[in-house]
Amino acid sequence: MTGKQRRRGRLLKAAAAALTVLGSVLLVLHLRHAAYDDAAGPAAVAAATPLPSGAPLSLRSDGPVAPDAGWTVAAETARLRLAVDPHSGHFQVTDKRSGRSWLSAPDPGGWSADGLSPQWAANLRSPLMIRYVEWSLRKDQTVETNLLSAQGEVGDFRLVDGGFHIDFLFPRLGFSIPVTVSIEDDAVQTRIEEQGLLDGSSNLAADGRPAPARLASVRLYPFFGAQVSAEANGEEGYLLVPDGPGGLIRFKTKREVKSGLYSQPIYGEDAALGSAAAVSAAAADRSPVAMPVFGLKSGSLAYVAEIQDGAEYANIVAAPSGTYSPYNWAAAEFLYRPKYYQPTNTQKTEGYYVYGDQRLTGDRSVRYYLLQDAAATYSGMAARYRQALRDRQSLHAIAADERPLPLNLNLLGGDRENGFIVDGYRKLTTTEQAKRIVGELQSMGVQNMSIVYKGWQNGGFSKYGNPFPVSDELGGDEGMRDLAAYAHARDFPLYLDGGMLALNNAKRSGFRASRDGLRTMGSTVADYSEQGRDATIVGMNYMRSSFGGLLNKTNALGVDGLRFGYGLGTGLNSDYGGSAPVTRQQALAMQRDLLTAAHSELDGAQSDGGYAYAWPYADFVADTPLDGSYDLIVDETVPFMQIVLHGSIRYAAPDMNAMDDPETGMLKGIEYGAEPSFTISYADSRELLRTVGLKEVYSTGFAAWSNEMVVQYQRYNAALAGVQSSTIVGHRSVADRVYETVYDNGTRIWVNYGDTDYRGGEIAVAGRSFAVKGGTDSVSP
Repeated sequence: MTGKQRRRGRLLKAAAAALTVLGSVLLVLHLRHAAYDDAAGPAAVAAATPLPSGAPLSLRSDGPVAPDAGWTVAAETARLRLAVDPHSGHFQVTDKRSGRSWLSAPDPGGWSADGLSPQWAANLRSPLMIRYVEWSLRKDQTVETNLLSAQGEVGDFRLVDGGFHIDFLFPRLGFSIPVTVSIEDDAVQTRIEEQGLLDGSSNLAADGRPAPARLASVRLYPFFGAQVSAEANGEEGYLLVPDGPGGLIRFKTKREVKSGLYSQPIYGEDAALGSAAAVSAAAADRSPVAMPVFGLKSGSLAYVAEIQDGAEYANIVAAPSGTYSPYNWAAAEFLYRPKYYQPTNTQKTEGYYVYGDQRLTGDRSVRYYLLQDAAATYSGMAARYRQALRDRQSLHAIAADERPLPLNLNLLGGDRENGFIVDGYRKLTTTEQAKRIVGELQSMGVQNMSIVYKGWQNGGFSKYGNPFPVSDELGGDEGMRDLAAYAHARDFPLYLDGGMLALNNAKRSGFRASRDGLRTMGSTVADYSEQGRDATIVGMNYMRSSFGGLLNKTNALGVDGLRFGYGLGTGLNSDYGGSAPVTRQQALAMQRDLLTAAHSELDGAQSDGGYAYAWPYADFVADTPLDGSYDLIVDETVPFMQIVLHGSIRYAAPDMNAMDDPETGMLKGIEYGAEPSFTISYADSRELLRTVGLKEVYSTGFAAWSNEMVVQYQRYNAALAGVQSSTIVGHRSVADRVYETVYDNGTRIWVNYGDTDYRGGEIAVAGRSFAVKGGTDSVSP
């Protein structure tokens, strides 16, 4: 073949390719014109647009994702319209009443290539990001990529009831991730389906050989609603993360210090995956995530997202603008392979982290509740989340109570003290002394109390497992029954602390740590250590087998119930030991079963700092957080959790006598609608220094605290007695260090943390004080 013939052949091929492209363009233009013909209208788009039928379509884009008239209308409700681009998998949800929209990709109006790396430009355009392990190379590190960078494809697009289904394919890696997006009422839901999900452990790569990768995590539509900071335009914006009671990451055009990525596991660390030191360090760094929620507000639009299926396997991630891109964004990262600690010595002081081969199964879903105008605030987000929980019967409105606000009185019974040869026992509050404390407080004006007895178990506060009978030094079982009768005669409930039930160091009733203790993925027994108190974490199978007897013995004492803590309502752990391993998902179901049994068999059940999955079974939540983690990421702490709970579950602030600044703590508790709480001993506080487990506890002596307890209780009661069954409908800052909380019965409470008095319109609040206005009543102590 001559050179001229070769050149002619290349020209003919190029011309044919050009004609093919031109034909495709003309076809698309024709379809778009037909879809939006005046006679057909937008509602006819789904019927007019042909859908791909099996052949995967490559995702290609070199700019921001921007919806246009060619997107397919996948579903409509009375309020929302869902449109999708079958070629990329991106979607847009529009409120038909206002015409305003939420996009699954970053706002194209804020797109800028300045300072944007090619990797992050691809991340922002892709409908999902993944992490995977290169299994044949290293099992301790992941590679982060996205559908575009990994040369992924889009296949099997089809409309389904309420939305669309689409498969995201990674042929080179051997992954197939099936996704469904649907709308209902005021929400859009994204779901990664278990059925049809393939990763390298069960699939072949494009070349037919076993795939060299294993899926570690997926962020599906991580930039839903993502916005650039718009301070210059005067529009308020922030990300909501569940740090402590709730935290805001404000939209800022400039941050003094790069704060990095917020990334925290929902329901805390899994003790079966890490060393005890690693888990303790993680807990110390940041408040654990108690609620599977996050949110975003930009101007008059917002959403609050609830992670539903798979929350126990998810991290909440969020980043302010300037961290990786110009956008502020928040998302759920679903874990498919856990990274666990493999110790290499018997002391577990040396080891390494590695990813497990077994994939975590189950659907993963996020429901985004779409908000606008007056509802587009963190108060509106909390209200919508509360309504969702009530709709599912996970929360219930509590009945009105005309009694004064209860004082939450925690009494310390006793504990071990280290002896030269054998340990001794230190009495702190006997059951008879407990009656004296209750009676004296009542005579001083505290007319309502809720009592919890701690350190009652045989062996004292630092003994875990097999707590019965009640310690003889405190009065034994008979003394506890007598105390319960004394409290009930005054209409005060009495609970026993059950926080020791998921731990064991008593070594009685046949418990054997090597058999019954929780076993980590690294094949070691999980230990628990806090302030010198050492124990073995109990496996869920052992806890379940012994739980019925525990409830029967509790009922026999005549008390009202138990307050549950670590391992039951908090502390969600998988268990890789024995003949019946327990996944974290199964552990969650088992905890719910046990909490259900406690709620039905006892008169009541309380939760100590309980996570959201424990709320349906709790009559009260103790130690709800008032503060966040105080780091460079979260700019402001807000009472998101308290807005959700108030009017549904009673809750208390942390103990006032354990605070560094009790006066500020009191004001914060009133601002957040919490009940007051104290932990008290009849013995002088110095006696605690001799114990094994209470050395770090602050001042508890009743004689030193009685007057202050009554004064602080009366201030709480003056502020909050009239709103015990009300919901919080609004919260805001009205001035520097002055905050307002609004209840649905019309009560408004202002708290002033400043040293000087504040006046503004109808508001007058003295420095370091509060004011209440509700109906005809006004209080300004």
